[in-house]
Amino acid sequence: MRIFLLFVFCLSLSLPTLIQAQESILIQNVRLFDGESVRENMDVLIKDGKIANIAVHTAGRTADQVIEGAGKTLLPGLINAHVHIWFPVHLAEAAKAGVLTVMDMHASRFSLPILKALKDSTGFANYLSAGPGATVPGGHGTQFGMPTPTIDSITNAKTFTEDRVKDGVDYVKILREPSRPTINFAQIDTVIATAHAHNKLAVSHISRKADGVKLASSDLDGFVHIWFDEPSTAEEIQVLADGGQFMVPTILTNKRVIEYFDEQGRKDPYLSIAQLKAEIKKLHEAGVNLIAGTDPPNLNINYGTDLFTELELFVESGLNPTEALRTATGNTAKAFKLNEAGRIKVGLPAHIFLVDGNPSRSISDIRKVVHVWKAGKLVK
Repeated sequence: MRIFLLFVFCLSLSLPTLIQAQESILIQNVRLFDGESVRENMDVLIKDGKIANIAVHTAGRTADQVIEGAGKTLLPGLINAHVHIWFPVHLAEAAKAGVLTVMDMHASRFSLPILKALKDSTGFANYLSAGPGATVPGGHGTQFGMPTPTIDSITNAKTFTEDRVKDGVDYVKILREPSRPTINFAQIDTVIATAHAHNKLAVSHISRKADGVKLASSDLDGFVHIWFDEPSTAEEIQVLADGGQFMVPTILTNKRVIEYFDEQGRKDPYLSIAQLKAEIKKLHEAGVNLIAGTDPPNLNINYGTDLFTELELFVESGLNPTEALRTATGNTAKAFKLNEAGRIKVGLPAHIFLVDGNPSRSISDIRKVVHVWKAGKLVK
């Protein structure tokens, strides 16, 4: 017994040497995009996994590790606001590219706790989810081969939404898709009201312009696709702007859908790629909050670098590079009320990445990733 107590005593003395503070990191003389604006020649200090200080560069500052940032840009970890995650490897693919937060827009309710449990693991993006989207039997979302709860004769829209809240979802997704049996507008209103009663945002899939215009007058918080059936009028764009919803246009997804339609010689009306970009420009000029999302793995879109392509498409659609960067950082944090993502600010976790060049002038420099840190730890 005495030997055991002596062992425990000696172990307790050794614990402080085993549990060490995280290495401090100083990224000096770097261009900083903080999620909203760009500042030149900044020093950013990271301690214990958080942003400890941000100041104009001064010679002589020290840390355990000093990284020279001249000619480079430091950015918040990007947010992909429309994904479908099946396995942890998808979260790892995102993290390696600097995409440190992903937002699932239709998933198995059983995968949600497993993927959320990786939040504190360095090599994986943080995972937020709607769980299964609100749909009806045979509706969009039921065709993927996984058990999908629906709004039916047994489960009404209120109960469906309350069940998602019990599952621990971060927001509620609505699947309005008239190409299949679809949720009606009365049910949508109930889903929105129930989600809001539980302090959850409600967002909606759409593919038709008319559905977007109609839902703009509801209490919906945002759209997670743009329509691709026909161009909008100035009056319709104003209705959408007045509605106050944000828009995740999934440009790359819609571009690839349009390319597929072109290959198939589809006859029914749909937007051209030029018209798609023009719709996004109109929304931007009307003041609609635009947010980046890519909808992987649909159409062979990946979980990492294809978000860079989305930002390039935003620029091709009329946004300047800094505005495009906001679509995957500050805009998303604001729209989804995210407390720890999309910004570089003193006190926040150091979810950040460093690139060569200046993506606030040339958006494609976002591809020149040098280092990625999650909570101050290097993503390898």
